[in-house]
Amino acid sequence: MGLGLALICTACGKAPDQTAKPEAVQAKPIAKTPIDVPGAPADQVDLVSAISTGRNDGDFCVIFQKTAGFADWVVKISDFRTSTVNSSIDITFDAGHNVQMEQVVQTTNPLYATIAALRMRDTVRISGTFTHGNSECGYQLGIIGVHLSKVAEASR
Repeated sequence: MGLGLALICTACGKAPDQTAKPEAVQAKPIAKTPIDVPGAPADQVDLVSAISTGRNDGDFCVIFQKTAGFADWVVKISDFRTSTVNSSIDITFDAGHNVQMEQVVQTTNPLYATIAALRMRDTVRISGTFTHGNSECGYQLGIIGVHLSKVAEASR
């Protein structure tokens, strides 16, 4: 019995220190991935980079929640459909690295005529807001809904 007690006491001396404080968790720096969109503003690069690098550990949500809207983002039209029922236009933009932004534009929208004149693969500058109010981060896996407030030629 004395040997068993000696082994237990030896193990006690090698137990981890329970008073040690855990290491502080540092926020990861957000690495920017260059996007293939010449003239893209910094907030577009940040958001597209967070999505395209697949950082699903919160980095995307942190950036997305700080981005209430967007101004003068350089995008390419990746899908353009006009409804045969009510003439609304479902337009999708590629913001870089296949990050898609979409709006259905009704005929009553002041931007309707401008958008109707656009064609597939046109590069334009857009401004607006995100439709979900930045409270949902699940949009990183699909299309990001937007409300456009401005559409202009990219070469301004």
